[in-house]
Amino acid sequence: AVASPGERSAVAVRPHWLCIVFAAAALAACSTTADRGADRGAALGLAEAGVAASIAMSEEAAASRTAFLDDGRRVDLLFYLGRAAAPPAAVPTGEIARTSPARAANEETRRRIALVLLQREQAMDALARAYAELGALAAADPGADVRTAVGTFTERANIFIAAVGALPGVGALPLIGSLGATAASEGLALVAERRQREEVKRTSAEIRTALLAVAAAVEAERDHAAAIRQGIIGTKASLRAALIEAGLADHAATVATVADLSGSAPREDAVERLEGPRGERLRAALDGYQKTEQARDAAVVAAAYETLIAALRALVDEHRKLEADAPVDATLIRLWAARIEEIAGRLRAAGHAGG
Repeated sequence: AVASPGERSAVAVRPHWLCIVFAAAALAACSTTADRGADRGAALGLAEAGVAASIAMSEEAAASRTAFLDDGRRVDLLFYLGRAAAPPAAVPTGEIARTSPARAANEETRRRIALVLLQREQAMDALARAYAELGALAAADPGADVRTAVGTFTERANIFIAAVGALPGVGALPLIGSLGATAASEGLALVAERRQREEVKRTSAEIRTALLAVAAAVEAERDHAAAIRQGIIGTKASLRAALIEAGLADHAATVATVADLSGSAPREDAVERLEGPRGERLRAALDGYQKTEQARDAAVVAAAYETLIAALRALVDEHRKLEADAPVDATLIRLWAARIEEIAGRLRAAGHAGG
């Protein structure tokens, strides 16, 4: 089946981001230390690291959304299986397929969280483009279009912030105001000739202002969505147990997961042994293992939010340094990008794990 644009896999490669990364690296390589000055080199370094961090944050949001949507589908199936398992007097056959007001409210909350994750992903995509154009501006590339890129990032960031504000219990959050109105009329040629350094700093300040608002929105998202995201992580094991109880599945997937972890091949009669009378204690042990894995997966969600917020704050700090002509630590930003990439990989692995 072909995924819809809103449900595309987070594992899919995005070739256009490779172009942005290579372009940023090429711009840095073409500008020697002698001809660009300390502030210009700092801007190029921050722009290149910012592209890497933005891509990582976009991938984390995509992986989070894919896992969340998959868990939500399991919640739906569990609901209907539970109704089917209920006594006919409590839930007549004709009522099994019907929902309830409480479940409809939960579905709406999940829909809004999924939308928040999508909007955050798109905001980070736009941020990567803004950083690429900042690098082009610092390298005096006549084709740089920093005004459009920063404007697009601001627009996408405001859409994300508004989506967070629509979550239950959050309320409206402050949006990012209009940025760079005076600089837009000056034209790149004038900036390149007379005010390039000022324009780089002005652009840095605009990105920094937007990043502060995005960081605050991610904090609000964490406070109101993390518990819900963590609460449905265990649905894979619960759904498997329900299907086994209904006679629609067996323990084959559990056996395969355990065998893979141990680096061994399961016996042909492993499922029969596990489901037999003597397998009760082993089933209890495997249930304990699955609960431990669920706790780890829930911890990844919490770690993702804390890492994202810290990375955004680190970017803000480096922008402040750039604007004050202080040394910029682009290596620190790359380290944050690597941490976020690792978390995105763990989110993808948790979503596809057999446990």
